[in-house]
Amino acid sequence: MRQLERDIAGLARKATRQIVSCGSASRPIIIRPPELKNYLGPARFAADTAERIREFGIALGLDKETPGLMLRRPRPRSASIMSPAVIATVGLAGLFMSLAIDAMIVFGKNQYDKVEIGSTMGLVAFSLMLVIAAFESRDETGSILRVETFDNRTVNITAVVEIVLAILIARGTFLPPLLGTSVLTGEQWLIAAVPALVLFVLWELGKALGRRGGKAAEPQA
Repeated sequence: MRQLERDIAGLARKATRQIVSCGSASRPIIIRPPELKNYLGPARFAADTAERIREFGIALGLDKETPGLMLRRPRPRSASIMSPAVIATVGLAGLFMSLAIDAMIVFGKNQYDKVEIGSTMGLVAFSLMLVIAAFESRDETGSILRVETFDNRTVNITAVVEIVLAILIARGTFLPPLLGTSVLTGEQWLIAAVPALVLFVLWELGKALGRRGGKAAEPQA
């Protein structure tokens, strides 16, 4: 606001000088956008910078502050946010999800003699596993069975929408014809949800082992 006041005052002063020097008091002075740089100098901000940037980024700071965060040692500037443990976890989770989706498609085709049912079961399994992965990946070693897991409102809303869509694409009346999916029975939908449950159990076991390994290494540090 103060900068805006300074800019307006600067425009008024320079316009006054122009009137006095040119003797054009009876004629109004019109300052058009291209002429602003003559009065205020070069532009300080580029209005279209955000539109010209096409690089992807990572949004941080959406959660509440982690307890004890300010007591931790700062991360080295050169350290990557993708640690070897994170890369291994992402790779294993992605491999499991791919195998689970393929298994659902094959199971649906062989069990119900329809590829469409298998594909729909695979889509439901993928949607639910995405929800599990979203919450599990929020902390490298911490369990998601705690209140802090749901501090991020954006993630919570996205997860709810994902679950609702996983239901509607297989049990609704509008999305199946639109997406070309099959309407699943309750039993088929629950079978499709099994991979998400297995992913949750395996991820939690992996985190528990990681926490145990971290505690065992503390006395040696």
